[in-house]
Amino acid sequence: MSEETRFGLEQPFFLHGGDYNPDQWLEQPEIIERDFELMDKANCNTFSIGVFSWTKLEPSDGVFDFGWLDNILNLCEKHGKRVFLATPTGARPAWLGNQFPETNRILKDGTRARWNERENHCYTSPVMREHAARIVTRLAERYGNHPAVCGWHISNEFNGECFCPLCLERFHNYLKDKYKTLETFNQAAWAGFWSHIYTDWSQIDPRDCTLDLLDLEWKRFITVCTVEFMKLETDIIRTYSQAPVTTNMMGFYNGLDYWRLAEACDFIADDCYPSWDKEEPLKVGARVAMSHDMHYAMKNKPFLMMESCPGRPEWCVRKMRRAGEFEREMLLAIGHGADGTMYFQWRKGRGGMEKFHGAVVDHDGSNRTMIFKRVADYGAKLKTLAEIHGAAIQADCAVISDWESRWALMSTFGFQGAPGQEKENDMPLRHYSALWGCHVSIAVIEQVCDFSKYKFLIVPSLYMLKKGVAERLIQFTEKGGTLILTNMTGMVDENNQAILGGFPGNGLRKFCGVWNEDVDCPDPGEQTVMLNGFQLNERNSFPVTGRCEIIHAEDADVLATYGLDFYKGYPAITRKKAGAGYVFYIAADLDEEVLTAFYKLLLMNLKIKPLLPGLPDCVRVAKRSKDGHDYYFVQNFSNELQHLSLSGKMMNIWSGNAKGNKIYLGPGESTILRA
Repeated sequence: MSEETRFGLEQPFFLHGGDYNPDQWLEQPEIIERDFELMDKANCNTFSIGVFSWTKLEPSDGVFDFGWLDNILNLCEKHGKRVFLATPTGARPAWLGNQFPETNRILKDGTRARWNERENHCYTSPVMREHAARIVTRLAERYGNHPAVCGWHISNEFNGECFCPLCLERFHNYLKDKYKTLETFNQAAWAGFWSHIYTDWSQIDPRDCTLDLLDLEWKRFITVCTVEFMKLETDIIRTYSQAPVTTNMMGFYNGLDYWRLAEACDFIADDCYPSWDKEEPLKVGARVAMSHDMHYAMKNKPFLMMESCPGRPEWCVRKMRRAGEFEREMLLAIGHGADGTMYFQWRKGRGGMEKFHGAVVDHDGSNRTMIFKRVADYGAKLKTLAEIHGAAIQADCAVISDWESRWALMSTFGFQGAPGQEKENDMPLRHYSALWGCHVSIAVIEQVCDFSKYKFLIVPSLYMLKKGVAERLIQFTEKGGTLILTNMTGMVDENNQAILGGFPGNGLRKFCGVWNEDVDCPDPGEQTVMLNGFQLNERNSFPVTGRCEIIHAEDADVLATYGLDFYKGYPAITRKKAGAGYVFYIAADLDEEVLTAFYKLLLMNLKIKPLLPGLPDCVRVAKRSKDGHDYYFVQNFSNELQHLSLSGKMMNIWSGNAKGNKIYLGPGESTILRA
């Protein structure tokens, strides 16, 4: 089976649709009939079906009913709708959870959870695995070659952990396989601390926070279990179907290393719920754009935004979208590599906790609502963009955001809760956002990715260095790359043990020409950074927002120093020539203003030009290319009209095919230009 065959988004148009739950409306067939009429009116062509339909498919143990799904898929084929058929394992039937309580997870406090909610099953339970395999096999056998099925949606938003005896035993076996002997594990965990030397594998409890390696290994283990459970399903499907498989991720969700989950997917799908009304739009946009750039980089090809909310989500209080925000969110995804945008949900249900979650079709069941009209208008315009489908993204710049390094830092006492301490993805996001303000294409990668394809690489707070990474960073720079390292880099190894010999470790101290002696954690604004002999944005002094490393320039040029307190005059930013490239070290947490100005200066020296020059600070741009054409997605993140002067005439293919070098973007408005 070729990679192209498994991709599933190879149709020469953008996918547009949503999560559809016809099983909730079987008693009202007129609703389902109306749905297919409305799908055409909304210009929707693709739906995810069956995500939570296990009980409808198997109402009791071993008793199956596929007649209703036969009918729905046949209707989809008749009406030209494509389907991502879901495996329903994200939510077990009540009979399974109650008849087989061992499928329910044991919580961190040791209590057995009751059957309720969703995504709460034990991945290790033989009963759960047997029943999951059975329902997936029945689906794959029956629908593996159905003409409406263009792909498979595996489970739903994998998450959570189980501490049952089976999972703990499996965790111990995972450690045995990795470390071979208890002595090796004790050394890796530095188990002599607080007399935690283990004399039997069964003594190891991942809930003990004394040894931070335990937390790190437990998170790795949970990822392994999740990926294995997903592969249990995908291996069955691939026996019967040529259609590609995926699962819906959740941005930078901390509980799983999504790079490992991506390895089990044929293409990447993500759920995206920005909080436009809770923060400044540019901050929200940066977080979303960074997530999209990561999903493109995971496979180096377009992804699918499988879930977004056309209205207000039910799980928090949100304002309705203002003018332009809906299209901006959709085009933000497409500009950063999506070949489809879908919604949760297609139709609002009458009951359940999501009955007021935004949907294309509201409770009135008509096409008259503002949200329906927005979706329909967007879908109509999306049909005109077939020429962009499959277009590639070429990035000269990359930012590293690494799950395991983040886990290691978050589990390390002494920095938890300190200013600048990472929670979800704080430091990589800050540097990404600053680089995004330079109007260049960006890849978001992990530390084991290939660096050689980039010219400019930012490595924010890469606390953990995996084997060989330091050597590859050095090689990248010596071959002509520009490398940015920041504070908290290279402090621990893969076991979360401090690297000896001075930070940054593993040879980076000598390579950078700096020694990190210690780390201070002042409150924001208590320290400043003073530039030496140059200015950024007509300033030479900037506030520090969090951590400050007290570093010594052993073999590096000092570009900036600290301005206050007992380490006034100590280096804060350094530069060193390394082979054909340069390595910069930023020892302090700085805000986006100074970082953006600094990166613009470095990019200019590297002759990496903005995608579109002269854009206002509140405007962002992304570029995709195909068949010799460049497409620019331009977005206004302000509440004011913006005037753009282009260096040459372009075709505005989103807003009427007008041609010119003057563009006007209303508040929150977006457009697409073709060179």
